[in-house]
Amino acid sequence: MGNSQNREIRSLILSGDEKFAVGYYKEALILFHQAVEKIANIEPKSKCMNQDLADLYRRIAYTYFNSQKYKTANEFCSRSYQCATLIKDKLRMAYCIDIYGHLEKVWDQYEEALHDYQLGLKYKIDTVTNDDSTIVHSYNNIASIYYVMGNYHEALIMMNHCLKLQLKLTGEDSLQVATLHYNIGDIYEGIKKYDVALFMFEKALKIQTALLGPCDNQVAETHRKIANVLSLQHKDKEAIAAYKKSLEIHLKTLGEDNLTVATTYKNLAKLYHLQKNYDDALLLFYKALKIQTEILGANHNYATDIYYNIGCIYQAKLQFKNALRYHQKALNILLETPDENRSEIAKSYQKLAATYHSLGRFKEALDTYNEALNITITKFGEDHVYVAALYSKIGKVYYSMKNYKDALEVHQKALKIRTHHHGEYDKQVTKCRNEIARIYAMLDNEHNQALTVLKRSLQLQLNCYGKNNNHVASTYIDLAYIYIAAKDYENAAEMCKEALQISLKLPADENNQYVAECYYNLGSIYALQSQFQESIEMYQKCINARKEVEDESSNIVAMTHSEIATVYRLQQLYHDAIKMYKTSLEIYLQITPCNHEIGYIYNCLGYCYESLANYADALSMYEKSLHIYQELDGTDSAAAAEVYGSLAYTYRLQGKYDEAISSYDKSIKIRMDRKSLHEDQIKSYLDLMDQNEMQESNGEKALVCDKLSRILVEQAEEIDTAITTKQMLPGIEVIHCSRGEYQNLDS
Repeated sequence: MGNSQNREIRSLILSGDEKFAVGYYKEALILFHQAVEKIANIEPKSKCMNQDLADLYRRIAYTYFNSQKYKTANEFCSRSYQCATLIKDKLRMAYCIDIYGHLEKVWDQYEEALHDYQLGLKYKIDTVTNDDSTIVHSYNNIASIYYVMGNYHEALIMMNHCLKLQLKLTGEDSLQVATLHYNIGDIYEGIKKYDVALFMFEKALKIQTALLGPCDNQVAETHRKIANVLSLQHKDKEAIAAYKKSLEIHLKTLGEDNLTVATTYKNLAKLYHLQKNYDDALLLFYKALKIQTEILGANHNYATDIYYNIGCIYQAKLQFKNALRYHQKALNILLETPDENRSEIAKSYQKLAATYHSLGRFKEALDTYNEALNITITKFGEDHVYVAALYSKIGKVYYSMKNYKDALEVHQKALKIRTHHHGEYDKQVTKCRNEIARIYAMLDNEHNQALTVLKRSLQLQLNCYGKNNNHVASTYIDLAYIYIAAKDYENAAEMCKEALQISLKLPADENNQYVAECYYNLGSIYALQSQFQESIEMYQKCINARKEVEDESSNIVAMTHSEIATVYRLQQLYHDAIKMYKTSLEIYLQITPCNHEIGYIYNCLGYCYESLANYADALSMYEKSLHIYQELDGTDSAAAAEVYGSLAYTYRLQGKYDEAISSYDKSIKIRMDRKSLHEDQIKSYLDLMDQNEMQESNGEKALVCDKLSRILVEQAEEIDTAITTKQMLPGIEVIHCSRGEYQNLDS
């Protein structure tokens, strides 16, 4: 190889290494491939050429590996191994075997990865001395496999052996020692010994800062790890400061358009998400997405995590259509390489299914949960807690569909698995049993069975925890719901008061949610008995409880204002009702511009304005309600049919009979399409519409309106009257079996 050619090839490799080091993998690959072409064209072939090709192919393999193009990485690793084998270079073969181990680790083939790492170590021991740095790397690789396999004891033994060798080689003040402190910190983080992890990361940071200065990429990375641990310790302000320090350094050293910067944006965004600071989280996720898309393309595997998290934020903001779009994007990318991403695919299916559930698209929710279930059973077997969790979620969908038989069956499967793994006293077992009680409450003549199941849960909890425990409070609330469903309001109130007494004694960080929930349900119980003043007092106490934790803009607060408004509406205090509905609406609109509750509130506002003979505002509210229901559920939804009926009635009150008949027509057509009307009602409707074409006087049209209205009234009276709290008194709800976000179906 001529000197000029040699210099050109070395220059390409050096430039490629520089691009690789800062995460510019596309550019690095171009340079490495150019170097390969130049070496391949040199004649005659020599041992040195095979050495150079082995090293270059290995560089290319690592670059594809870091770009998550694992099959291509495997291909170039094989080429490197072949070149190393031709010249019987065991050390270079060992380097390739390490890459095979990395790939197997990514593919969750841990036993195979451990075998390859150990084989690579053997080849290295045959080639170099026991205190060589490459030996340290092998011990480090083996430790990493023990770590992911959950064998933390062996991982720490290996890592401490690495540290001992490295200290012998370089002394304390070396970057290699800092890296090992970092890795040991990683293991302690994994076993949740966060104080020790933080100590090790800070040791690494001290060495790195002394050797590299405060503005180096390695220093930034250690700041990021410190931020991770602080976040896990719930020290959010300190974690955010550490993430921002990491980001500040990376922006200075790498610039905005870099994958490492994108990762830091993601980490900060996830912390904001946990703090429910959704807007800032979205802003940072979109920044990360822009960087990754420009560098790796829109459909790269790296994008799936961001799409998934953006989808989760839109779920939390109740913007389910946006959530659906991003969860589908994440899933589509994962499905391009299904063999490599089975666990992530199952996780993505679950989020997608939860979003379908929230949108009321129950069949799609069931189909998607079953996809996740099949993957999970294949990976873990039938009798695994992950399988139980999916059965519970599927049961909730069946419950929403009022398919109580299937809901009961899958919840019982979940209960059997959870009881087997955790015993009778586990909180998930209790939660599962309480879900079963809810189902019994919805079945004819099964209220006693529901009470029996819950009372058994309560007794087990009392035996295990004593009375003053949040799980016990939760079961009392669930008992209250069963009594409400049976219209036994006296016992329902008694159960809520028991739960309230317990909740008030709980630690401050536990009690507020349960206290608010108890006051809310007491408010609903009093309202259901027409004890309106007492109801409002309880609802107001619920709001005050949320204010104590500076939560004045959550779903529960919005719901509570809406219920107060409904109590006023039931007393015909329409001005007070309007004021409260508007307060509720304002809170909901801060969370999301479009959900079913907002549609419901617009509908209630329309009714209040209609009752005050303010027909213009009534029509405006009904139209807004209609627009939301159509956007969420389609133009032929049951909710849209109801709103058309309300519009028709308001037009009738104004004497606008043509508009009224048009609205009745739309309402009845939707009901016909949904097969909600029987034959004689359809015949009456068709006859009336034929008559209407020949009517000219307002009196005749008013009569047509009256008869069309009767069809809707008859149909409403024929609807199945299975007992639900909402049917007992229009607009009044209870919260039951809900923890945390009250409308989060994916719990």
